[in-house]
Amino acid sequence: VNMNVRGGRTKQLKKNYRNTRQIAAAAMSLIDFETDKTEFTELECAVRDGDIPQYAYFDSFHSQMEYVCLILKNYNLVESPTVILHRNRSELNNIAAYLTRHGITTEVVHKDFEDFGNNSVKICTLSSVKGMEFDNVIIVDLNDDIIPFPPGFTDPNDDYHISTERKLLYVAMTRARERLYMFSSGEPSRYLDEIDPETILNLNELPAEYSETEYNAENENEDGNEDIQF
Repeated sequence: VNMNVRGGRTKQLKKNYRNTRQIAAAAMSLIDFETDKTEFTELECAVRDGDIPQYAYFDSFHSQMEYVCLILKNYNLVESPTVILHRNRSELNNIAAYLTRHGITTEVVHKDFEDFGNNSVKICTLSSVKGMEFDNVIIVDLNDDIIPFPPGFTDPNDDYHISTERKLLYVAMTRARERLYMFSSGEPSRYLDEIDPETILNLNELPAEYSETEYNAENENEDGNEDIQF
């Protein structure tokens, strides 16, 4: 995909074989809200199937992090490349500290980070994750007072800023090879309304008897892991 940004630079979004069909469909539905399609080349999605991206709303950031800990442990995500993303760098150390207190090894990474050899959960900003890829991507704090980034507005209808932040989220979503999780609290980001609801599993809308993060045909927890309630 060609993406023009301020300063005359061009970002290339090329044929995409990284993501599963489900992840690519969710991400592309977000880009459907871009008014100028001429700056994009055709995105060829992989035919590989996988889990549908998941979204959940929580009453606080603390509740988001409790749930992140549960899915990391219950589904052994720490054993495969996993990243937790936040819009703001100021929150990365808070996320790392919370996970460390709960026995999860973490590492805050930056744009040019290259040492992915260990099993630590990586923590990164949306803007620094470009060029990286992970089996599992967890995006937290998708709140409207966080993304789009409030200081970027010059007026309440700054379409350029809204578009730039939308593309930032798109790139973050497409870092996921296998599983994509998106969480929010407070007022959900406007971009969540732009993602086709048919392409994501909204965990808050599951019937009461569904308590697991991983949605499956049997809707049962057969591995003895702790149930996760909504």
